[in-house]
Amino acid sequence: MKLLLIAAALATSVHTKYRPFDAATRLVLDLGEEMSGGSILVAVYETEDDFREETALYETSISVESQQEVVLNLPALPPAVYGIATFYDRNDNKKLDTNTFGIPREPYGFAGEPASKWRRPRWDEISTRLGDEERELRIDLKRWKDR
Repeated sequence: MKLLLIAAALATSVHTKYRPFDAATRLVLDLGEEMSGGSILVAVYETEDDFREETALYETSISVESQQEVVLNLPALPPAVYGIATFYDRNDNKKLDTNTFGIPREPYGFAGEPASKWRRPRWDEISTRLGDEERELRIDLKRWKDR
């Protein structure tokens, strides 16, 4: 069955290996203040290893006009635990800009709130169960200094 889903997805999209049926998860991304320009990048990870290797199951980019909140319907995924990471790419270079010490310069967020901003988040801190029922998930994108 999984192979069939993968084949169908390859025929319809290069962004996910699952065919996007009805959206099961509504993702609300709160920028904290009105932003203009740039885009928000969202990545959904299927496993802890995928998160560590930054190999997303699903990725998308949403242009930011002049808004404080962005709403995205994720494609329906098989019931499982998924990690979600997102950031506001102010300069549209498709990467999270960091300073010399690796500290992010752009607002970012996860499905959960990591306990410490001084280390890479753990899988159990950024993951949540999706696919069992329709739901709304809110992620606050914050600057590193505001965490």
